[in-house]
Amino acid sequence: MGMWIGDLRRRGECQDWQKQKLEGQCLANRMTMAICIKCGEEKWGGFAPCRACGHRPVEVDELAHSLYLTTHHQRRDELLKAGRRIKEGTFTVDANIIAPFIAEIERDPAWLEKIRHPERFRPGVVWRVLPWLLGVGLVALAVSGIWRLIRDW
Repeated sequence: MGMWIGDLRRRGECQDWQKQKLEGQCLANRMTMAICIKCGEEKWGGFAPCRACGHRPVEVDELAHSLYLTTHHQRRDELLKAGRRIKEGTFTVDANIIAPFIAEIERDPAWLEKIRHPERFRPGVVWRVLPWLLGVGLVALAVSGIWRLIRDW
């Protein structure tokens, strides 16, 4: 597994099963379709919260299964079958298949912490307000300059 899909995107590569055409594009260049590991419903993004049940994977094992159940690693028809099996309670994955995903996720503890606690890594109020303040200041400066030009004319 050694490479994330973002690396494939940057290099312009797709695996064979990803060469399925979807509106003329490789699946690696489109938003990731995934299956919720708790309820089996479709969702967009393996690590995103499920809109149906609200589950958001945070543990390493959950993240590995969620990553495995994406269009980056499975065909869409296989994902839909997995979703049906999750709903029926019969879905299982061989531990040898999930092991590389777990190893990749555990490789970067800082990234794992960001996935587990995204609220800790959001910009503070100052960094969210600062661009707006700068924008307002630039508009005020422009209006002031235009006003001087008109007044002196």
